[in-house]
Amino acid sequence: MKDKFKSTLKKAGEKANKLAQTAAERRLRVAVTGLSQSGKTAFITSLVHHLTSEGSAQHFPFFDVMLEGRWLGGKIAPQYELNVPPFPYKPALQSVFSDPPQWPESTKGITQVSLEIRFLTEHPIKKSLGAYSTIYLDLIDYPGEWLLDLCMLRLSFKEWCQLISNTMHGQKKEFAAEFISALDLLDIHAGHDPDEIKQLSDLYKGWMVKARSAQLGYLFLPGRFLLPGDLDGAPMLDFFPVLDWHTLPDVIEGERHSTLQELNTRFEAYKKHVVMPFYETWFKRIDRQVVLVDCLSALNQGHESMNEMLESVELILKNFSYGQTSWLARIVKPRISKILVAATKADHVTPEQHENLVSLIQDMTSLSRKNAKFEGIEENAIALSSIRATEHGEVEDSGALYSCIQGTTPDGNRKTLFPGDVPNYFPTPHIWHTHNFDFPTFLPPKLPVASELPHIRMDQALQFLIGDKLV
Repeated sequence: MKDKFKSTLKKAGEKANKLAQTAAERRLRVAVTGLSQSGKTAFITSLVHHLTSEGSAQHFPFFDVMLEGRWLGGKIAPQYELNVPPFPYKPALQSVFSDPPQWPESTKGITQVSLEIRFLTEHPIKKSLGAYSTIYLDLIDYPGEWLLDLCMLRLSFKEWCQLISNTMHGQKKEFAAEFISALDLLDIHAGHDPDEIKQLSDLYKGWMVKARSAQLGYLFLPGRFLLPGDLDGAPMLDFFPVLDWHTLPDVIEGERHSTLQELNTRFEAYKKHVVMPFYETWFKRIDRQVVLVDCLSALNQGHESMNEMLESVELILKNFSYGQTSWLARIVKPRISKILVAATKADHVTPEQHENLVSLIQDMTSLSRKNAKFEGIEENAIALSSIRATEHGEVEDSGALYSCIQGTTPDGNRKTLFPGDVPNYFPTPHIWHTHNFDFPTFLPPKLPVASELPHIRMDQALQFLIGDKLV
């Protein structure tokens, strides 16, 4: 009887410890977004690699849990949501460590990876619950182009046509010549022909692809036309704007008879069945958000591209539901409590230009950051490199030392150069008359397999995003 009592007591104690440990486990959902080529895949690959390899304070000096020796480690956890494609971490890492090294392929839709992180806590109450604490970190990757679509929820078909018409200028309009010519021959008030609508929709999508390939601007709607994901081929993605929007009625009524009515029907269906579910299923459940911005590529392309990137980033940041997260707020309506805006590819300029890069991104997001601060959200802007592709050094010329970077260009050649200055404010159009921005592209560095990935300020990014949960 005595032994049975001891056994029962032991089991009860083990169960209590297990429950206490479970109570100490928490889940944090961090979403990463940015427009195409902003570096989302490299960012998540780098972050996962650092958190699942043997971390060191020497490599991550601004990540407090490592600096204080409380880091126990991390590992990839089983997929939490089985209806979401997993983030392709292994293929991405293999690309970086391949010979020659390559940047990982961009993801085309929503992906997710979950990490189990263990650390020694300093909190006296949490210490009493177990020898260590655990958090589960869900990293969600989704295209910034999809986030831009959220602005469509506030637009009628006529207003959307006006928005697109206003962006179709300069070189972008030249790429749209075939679409515009076909649109001029269309009678939108006549009975609709599904094949004709598909043909014009394909021409509109073709314009988007050509303009994006030439890096002419960023503001393309709907975003699913560029990155359809699992909706590729759906008729709901076959519509197009009427550029002569002045002739459209404010309210489009009637059955699906005329081409105009059919376009309006598909536009509203896209909002209802594509945009709104994305908002309700994913966007409203995010705890913290990372927005990656490639300012350097936009500077290379000129004022038109830079201005559209500014408009796109502003649209993205406007969509976030700001406000501090609490357990009650989570039950009623989840909110984003932190947002990190990061200027990527900081390794493509010399270190003394990083401060200018931060000032530029701060200037571009000043209004959104002001609104975030007013709502009590914690925000930060930094310049970073997820996987540093260059080395910094100095060259001597006529007795003077000049800062430079060295890296491998896509053609496989080593290049040493000073890429130029970064403006510390959003540039006015005339600056391109006096400055020839030419920030080059580099391949990842050649590294031994399983070595630490070189980076710039990934530790600071992690400290801001999850440091408060590792205490």
